[in-house]
Amino acid sequence: MCALLALTLFLTFTLMCTASNILVLSPTPSYSHQVPFFELWAELSLRGHKVTLITPDPLNNSSLTNMTEINMRHSYGLLKNNTTLAQLFANGWNFYDVVAKYISQILATQVPHPKFQKLIAGKDKFDLVMVSYHYPQLLVFGKLYNCPTILFSPYYLYTYYYRGVPSHPAIWADVMLPFHTPLDFHERLISAVFNLLAWKSILTKDIPEKEKFIIRHFNMSFSVDELVRDVDLIFVRTDPIIHGVRAFGPNIIEIGYERKPKYPKLLKVGLKEFLDNAKDGFIYFSLGSNVKSKDISRNLLKTIMEAIKEIPYTFLYKYEGDYLDEKPDNIRLVKWAPQYQILRHPNIKLFVTQGGFQSMEEAIYSAVPMVVIPFFSDQEHNGKLMESKGIAKVVNRKSLKKEELKGAIKEVLSNSSYREAIKRLRVLARDVPMTGLEKAIWWTEYVIRHKGAKHLRNPVADLPLYQYYLLDVIGFLLIVVVVSVAIAYFITKKLVMMVVMRLRVQRGSKIKSL
Repeated sequence: MCALLALTLFLTFTLMCTASNILVLSPTPSYSHQVPFFELWAELSLRGHKVTLITPDPLNNSSLTNMTEINMRHSYGLLKNNTTLAQLFANGWNFYDVVAKYISQILATQVPHPKFQKLIAGKDKFDLVMVSYHYPQLLVFGKLYNCPTILFSPYYLYTYYYRGVPSHPAIWADVMLPFHTPLDFHERLISAVFNLLAWKSILTKDIPEKEKFIIRHFNMSFSVDELVRDVDLIFVRTDPIIHGVRAFGPNIIEIGYERKPKYPKLLKVGLKEFLDNAKDGFIYFSLGSNVKSKDISRNLLKTIMEAIKEIPYTFLYKYEGDYLDEKPDNIRLVKWAPQYQILRHPNIKLFVTQGGFQSMEEAIYSAVPMVVIPFFSDQEHNGKLMESKGIAKVVNRKSLKKEELKGAIKEVLSNSSYREAIKRLRVLARDVPMTGLEKAIWWTEYVIRHKGAKHLRNPVADLPLYQYYLLDVIGFLLIVVVVSVAIAYFITKKLVMMVVMRLRVQRGSKIKSL
């Protein structure tokens, strides 16, 4: 009994010594931005850390007694008058202008919140600040509380803010472009122009606005560049096996997307029975959390329904409306369903998806081949990536016809190479020494233990772009070459003129002697 009491006291004391106060700022009103990190916030809380989380999608888990959630659900009201994210970001060429404006609007709805204002007052104490990568201006909380900072990205890392992250447009096209390595000349040209326009937008519009935000709300003067250079770690929800190899430094941690939730959502009895009874298999059709099937055009919805009607499989279709005209008999409608559990059902044959980042990864980890109908943002990029790996077929939403969709579905169903390829990819992606959650926990506590991780900083991050691309060296060498050629030209010209003059003199002398 005494030994047990001593052990309990020891563990309690150890927990108290290692527990830290962590501030997490995850403001984006998009479920797909929030869900990839739910397990990380929960696990940090369960490990004894006191987590203060700003989010529009609170976990509301009573077992997380160490977690304080500041609910910003009202930010979803930004999308008014039936405007969807798909419509908001429809034009990829002005993507970064729209993102900057949208982020400013999000913060404008959240900063006035009394609990947000209390955090700005700086009267609390935090040992670590973690910020969603779209909001580098919020890294100023690290300065306010004099503590390390970690950025986290729910998908690809847009590198325009983050020097030290190699992102050469000839190798890695922006995720708004449907290109993948290797790029041909035409793709490299478009990639370079897109990057220049993105840089122009960010440098002239986005960053100045973010720096005004810091002055206006914190009465502090820090450049975004300074805040980003001070970041200790960056978590990225990518996997080199799936998304391609990048030359990241040691302070950029790829944590992948393998999910092993402690409290998995179970299929409802009626839905489970429906899927269990689909003996010939079923197809799951979902356009994700940001694209609503009820909001797509009437013609597109009609095309989809006509194609489904002619395919001899049961469909589980995510549809947010209350009624669907001309619903085929082989469809069951659900307004929402636990996607990961559905994709892991043994009877599933195919996943028809919009190509969202999380949907793609959940399908890969469940080994379910896909047909992709991209709508906006990185979805076409994701679709082309999956198609290049032989695990999906992409169709064009804007010109989609019944026969094209039906043909794509039948091809993926009948060609076993799609399922074999995705099974192989799953094996490679899962053959790792630790899960993404374990890696994220370890590195988070590493930063807390060492009060930062500046020693892992990539020296490339301190290089101006002209030095990183060796433009000064190339310029110097060009000058040397040009000067050398010019000198050689003038010397040669002088020598030739001297030789010519000498020959003329000699010829003149010979004529006189005659």
